[in-house]
Amino acid sequence: MKYLRTGIALIIIFSGLSLYTQASPPYSPEPNFKKKSGIADTAKVNFFIRKAVLHISKTHNLENIKAYIDTAEMICVKDKIEFPSMLHLTRAWYFFLTSDYRSASQEATIALNKSKNKGETLVQVKTMNFFGQYCLKTGFLQEGIDYFNESISIAKKNKLKGIIPKNYHGLADIYNTLGNQPEYRKNLKYFAETAEKENDTINMKIGIWWLGSSYTNPEYDHRLADSLLRKCLELSLINNDTSFISRSLLNLGWNYYTQKKYDDALKYYFKSLNYSIPAKQYESSANSYGNIGTIYRDIGETDKSIIYYNKSIEQAKLVEDLYTLSWVYLDMSEMYLRKRDTSDAYNSFVLYKRYSDANIKKTNSEGLTSAKVRYDADSHNKELQLLSLRLRNHKLLTFGYTGLFILCLTILLLLLRGAKINAKRRISEMKRQISEITQANLRQQMNPHFIFN
Repeated sequence: MKYLRTGIALIIIFSGLSLYTQASPPYSPEPNFKKKSGIADTAKVNFFIRKAVLHISKTHNLENIKAYIDTAEMICVKDKIEFPSMLHLTRAWYFFLTSDYRSASQEATIALNKSKNKGETLVQVKTMNFFGQYCLKTGFLQEGIDYFNESISIAKKNKLKGIIPKNYHGLADIYNTLGNQPEYRKNLKYFAETAEKENDTINMKIGIWWLGSSYTNPEYDHRLADSLLRKCLELSLINNDTSFISRSLLNLGWNYYTQKKYDDALKYYFKSLNYSIPAKQYESSANSYGNIGTIYRDIGETDKSIIYYNKSIEQAKLVEDLYTLSWVYLDMSEMYLRKRDTSDAYNSFVLYKRYSDANIKKTNSEGLTSAKVRYDADSHNKELQLLSLRLRNHKLLTFGYTGLFILCLTILLLLLRGAKINAKRRISEMKRQISEITQANLRQQMNPHFIFN
């Protein structure tokens, strides 16, 4: 899949972070706000939140994002305004970009709870989209699918725009990670279709490009791939989007190469270079040069092949494109073996191993980072579960002690009541005995008198 890796670096920035449609320069002057019973202060807070979100979706300039967030927080603290749910979501994205995933999860949870309680549906679906991206990053893929689907359901129910395509894109990324190609393609199709309905040309092109590229390899459907990539090319030409023009042409060339239509493949590779070289899209140009070299190798024109392989290596080194460097040197090694030039074949293979190992090391490093992220997230979840268990146990102990106190108090009251009753009984008995003794004394006093009479 030589052609697919070239687009990843550019395409990834258009994923779940694209919450709004237009970037703004850093530290734009603050508009005039009319003061009326605190409305102006709230408007200021929302103004700086929007600025932060725009930088999150477009530039990823962490300093500017932090400055806007801090300003919004300062106004809230100064004027005693409750932090809006959107401010918590913005903080979550900032922490996400700085790899502070624990804080990101905490802020997003606050944003989700606040938006639900206050009926802020748009913030709610955006927060669910964030959690989908968070789960994709941390490896909780099923949870991510649930968040994306719930966000889509609520957005459809409330007819919200600007969020449904991004959720389908997130679902496509998850199913691609799982290796589920049918679901991956289905969600890419929904991604492009919903973007088209919302006149979102950028996301529409992304969806069509990825969908068309998925049919070129490994399950070939050349006609469908050609149709989709040409549609992406047409849209890109209308907007003069050189990035997608060069990538569409590049993948059209690969589609023809897999059919062994070398002349057509060369035509599209050279067209791609006309756009990627002026735009300094070195990964695309390196890929095009390398594939041109391989075509000339396959048709036996070794001298031309070497020229274009060297150009590919030159372009790839400008951006340290280890993947392209590895497969180009491997193809060169195979070319020299066909010529029975064992010395150059060996040297090329050594370079292939060097760059291949470096690429694997880089991939493994990224994998370890992702594993650490998943470990931290899992540890955080376990801490929350433990805290919840402790709170539950604390409640049980509280209820237990309260019940024991009530029981003891009841027993004490019963004992006091019994003692009081016994005391009354004893007093009554004593009175009865006193009465009997008194009567007996009277009888004794009366008997001698009657006897005397």
